[in-house]
Amino acid sequence: RSMMFDARVRKERRRRLGAWTAVGVMLAGSALGAEVRKFEGHTDAATGVAFFADGRRAASCGDGADSKVRVWDVETGRELRRFSAGGVGLSALAVSPDGKAVLAAGRDHVIRLWAVDGPPDAAPKRLEGHGDVVNRLAYSPDGRFAASTSWDGSARLWDVASGKELR
Repeated sequence: RSMMFDARVRKERRRRLGAWTAVGVMLAGSALGAEVRKFEGHTDAATGVAFFADGRRAASCGDGADSKVRVWDVETGRELRRFSAGGVGLSALAVSPDGKAVLAAGRDHVIRLWAVDGPPDAAPKRLEGHGDVVNRLAYSPDGRFAASTSWDGSARLWDVASGKELR
C-alpha cells in the first residue's frame, strides 16, 4: 500500500469515528437497556470508553485538543477524576481488572498509565515502542500485562508494573 492510501484510510477512520462519538459526549445504557444517560465534558471526539469491573464507573478518553481521560460515576453521570495527556489526542483506552489503573494511548504513539486514585496531576508512566498510532489496548485478566496494537502493523505485550515491552 502507498503512503497516500494509508493517510486517506486513517483520515476516513477518524471521520467515521467522530460521527459515531458525538463531540464531548459519552452515552451509557443500563444493564436492562431501559435508561440512557448523557455524560458531557469532552471538548473533542470521545475516542475510547471502558467500564470498570464494578459497573459503577466508566472511563473515556478524548481526541485532539481535549487530550483527557475522564472517570465517570455511571449512575449520576458526574465526573469523578480527570487526567491530562498534555495536549496529545488520545486514541484508545483500557481499565485494569482491579479498577486501580487506566491505560490510554496517545496519537504520539505513547501509551500512558495513570493510577486511578493517584494525584490527577501526577505524570503518567509511559510505555513506548510503537511507530504509529495505537488503536487498541487490553489488560490481561490478572492485570499484570497489557497488549496493544497499532497502525504500524504490530501487536505488543507489556509488563504493566515495569512499563517494559516483553514481546
